[in-house]
Amino acid sequence: MPGEVAIEQQVLSGRPAVELARLAQGEDMVVLGCRRRGPLGRLAPGSVGRGCARRADCPVVAVPEPSATAFAAV
Repeated sequence: MPGEVAIEQQVLSGRPAVELARLAQGEDMVVLGCRRRGPLGRLAPGSVGRGCARRADCPVVAVPEPSATAFAAV
């Protein structure tokens, strides 16, 4: 895997957490983006991330969107 990450895009209907967990069967990892909503948003993943983590048979990583000042120094 060094240097290569397979990315797949699909459009599905259904409950997002259930469909993501179904698609993740046999995969090494699921990486989800998450938005920071509300005062505790940065402390916990959203409902889709939690539901996927409960159902998936592989690790689920929730990556938060960067803060407004994250790239200010770049």
